[in-house]
Amino acid sequence: MKSGILLLGGTGTLGSAIIRSKIFPNLKHPSKKKLNILKKNKIEKYLLKNNINLILHCAGLARVKECQLNKNKAKKINIEG
Repeated sequence: MKSGILLLGGTGTLGSAIIRSKIFPNLKHPSKKKLNILKKNKIEKYLLKNNINLILHCAGLARVKECQLNKNKAKKINIEG
């Protein structure tokens, strides 16, 4: 089985550009509904099942106003995720 690359945050500006560029072969970019970055066990299973050897982590809350209004959510996603 070929090794794969996992892109987290494929719906954001950077993630979308990476997908469109087609630079990375075997790029997997599941939706956040399918693979939540806060669910460590699911991520571990996904990595093993899909033979992932590289993760491009572009997921996070980027809008300052949203982060200020939702500090706990921002901490969970941007630091713990």
